[in-house]
Amino acid sequence: MAALAEAALAALGPRAGAHRDAIVLTLEAASVDPELGGRLRDGTLEREAAPGSGLGSAGGFQLLQGGDGAGEDEATSEADRRREAKEAERAAAAAEREAERAAHRAEQLRAKAREASASAEAAEAEARRLADEAKTLRRRAARI
Repeated sequence: MAALAEAALAALGPRAGAHRDAIVLTLEAASVDPELGGRLRDGTLEREAAPGSGLGSAGGFQLLQGGDGAGEDEATSEADRRREAKEAERAAAAAEREAERAAHRAEQLRAKAREASASAEAAEAEARRLADEAKTLRRRAARI
């Protein structure tokens, strides 16, 4: 087919290269479709053609209603549901463990925050005491 297309392109001249793929596809389609092949031989082919699947027309098929499991083996779908339920249970257990770890960590951080707050209050009290002591010492020094 490609050799025939090359011969056709040579006959058409240098500008025919842009049509090479269309010519090859039309020749391939004509090789599997007797009607198209006959029109090509007779010179009555009006436009390029693309090769079909080679399986003939898709007529006679009917779309069946249902979908998403319609007609599946019930044991298979039950097994799928059990598998999905187990996966969901594992994911839920993992999420619960993670939540427990996060709650424990939060409590640890709260305890540290309480300790830090108590330390800050003690430091403030010590600073006030030292400021008062400094005032007292200045007054004594001023009297002397």
